[in-house]
Amino acid sequence: MPSPRLPLALVLALVSLGGGAALSAQDSGKIEAEDLPAAGEPIPPSAEPADPLTALEAQARLEYSDGNLARALELYLELARRHPEPSASGGHRVTAAWLSLQLGDRQAAASQLADALFGDPALPFRADLYSAEFVALYQDALAAAVERRSRTATERTGFAVDAIRAGRLGEARQALDEARALAPDDPEILYNLALVDLRERRADDALAGFERVLALERGRAGGLPRTLKSQTLNNVAVLYFARGDFEVTRDTLEAALALDPDDSRAWFNLGLTRQKLVDAAGGHAALRKARDLDRRDVDIARALALSDMERGEWVEAVALLLEGTRQRPEDPDLWLQLGRAQRGLGNLDGALASWDAAFRLDPQNRLGAAATALLLRAGAQHEKGDGAATVADAQRLVDLRPQEADGWMLLGLGRKRLGDPAGARAALERARELAPGRADVAQNLGAVCLELKDLPAAEAAFRAVLAVDPDNAEVRDVLDRMVAQQQAAAAAPATRAGRPARRERGDISELGWSLGNADYEQLGIEGLVVENVESDGAAARSGLRAGDLILRVDNLPPPSIASLQKRAVKQRNGVLLHVLRAGRPLQVRLRLD
Repeated sequence: MPSPRLPLALVLALVSLGGGAALSAQDSGKIEAEDLPAAGEPIPPSAEPADPLTALEAQARLEYSDGNLARALELYLELARRHPEPSASGGHRVTAAWLSLQLGDRQAAASQLADALFGDPALPFRADLYSAEFVALYQDALAAAVERRSRTATERTGFAVDAIRAGRLGEARQALDEARALAPDDPEILYNLALVDLRERRADDALAGFERVLALERGRAGGLPRTLKSQTLNNVAVLYFARGDFEVTRDTLEAALALDPDDSRAWFNLGLTRQKLVDAAGGHAALRKARDLDRRDVDIARALALSDMERGEWVEAVALLLEGTRQRPEDPDLWLQLGRAQRGLGNLDGALASWDAAFRLDPQNRLGAAATALLLRAGAQHEKGDGAATVADAQRLVDLRPQEADGWMLLGLGRKRLGDPAGARAALERARELAPGRADVAQNLGAVCLELKDLPAAEAAFRAVLAVDPDNAEVRDVLDRMVAQQQAAAAAPATRAGRPARRERGDISELGWSLGNADYEQLGIEGLVVENVESDGAAARSGLRAGDLILRVDNLPPPSIASLQKRAVKQRNGVLLHVLRAGRPLQVRLRLD
């Protein structure tokens, strides 16, 4: 029995929705019946498509036109599974649904429509080409698909939010991409995608994402939800803060707070921003507002405590930081700041205990807390006058951070207090190598060199202080007294505190000079004095003068007169003399030739 022929309208519906190679009504505006092969008529060889999907679609159309609905249904379902284009795949599923309804399987038709419209609710649909029953079925499926897409998008967004909170950013991004495919312009999805970018430190992408959320307000009835817009503005402000654009940050945060004045984090960020803009009072007021809104946020408490310390409000700072350490006892920075506040309050022992807690929480200095704690402890121990404790903490600091000058300087101060000036000098010289421009290091080094009676080194260190800090009255006074005493000693080398200095005379040598031993006990100077210089001798040619004090020879304490004479004659390059002349240090190279 010949296969039943289908009505022309049904064939047209298949052509317009079958996707792929068939012309659509959008392409030509009209599909003529004679464009289709007659039922049972084979496709001419020259018209056979080469693409497998196109061939499969042509076969499905042929089976349909021949009335082989079950076979056509199988082929259209296969096309829907295999076609890479979502819209074409959906069109084939609609065709399969229409075939299922013709075969009397309404449930299968509804299921196929649901799958097609869930994938793309905007599939082209010509209601005039179908029966009223199928159109009604399509409309029900469309409403269900839209609701299902919305529900699925919400579920995937909720999963993503939980993943963000747990730090599983890769899972969050995948879920949000799936949600966005279902709801491309949903502001919450776009917001959370930008938040993932922010957490992954993709600042430019995050800012573009948050700006995209704000742009959705244009053209949306009622705009964005106030809370979402406020949170978006707050995150935009965070990104501008990181860029150092503090004025834009402030304006953005103020706009966010106009929408949600009870957002504690926005007040917190505004406080930090105002501080950057040198608005200390405004910053403190914003941080106080943030604290009033959320008394459980430790970061807010810490920032407010730091602001209190800058204002000298030590009691308030200690109270805030004590509460912070109770809430988050594993945070070493809270203990560091608590110690600072306790020290400001005068509780030095409490400060030492807090800094010790910070050190114990970060003993390898992975968070930078151990080095800071040891620095603060060593400084406080020095302030207490405990040299041994100062040395102990400073040595641990040097072991942790050997390339930082502070540890070496405190080590030198501790050794000096313990009566070890030579050890102190070694530590302070290392500190000066690491920080040659620091006046405090040079001043401490000068004091130790003065104690060691190395006056040229002391003077050089003190002059280095004045080069950096010319208004240092203490150092200038010490230096002026040193120069005056040295000048007095040079003018009267034969007396010592009203009594003759102990001297040993030397005869004029082949170097053209005579030397004597000198010990100026009052000034702490011990060395050799040039008594006479022959005008045509080697000493005069080298620049030496009578009255010069020789304090070091080749960077060592001066030897005996005889040894110096012998060395200067025998050494090819002569000897380097560190000389004090009228209170001024200079170096002279003495050679025989």
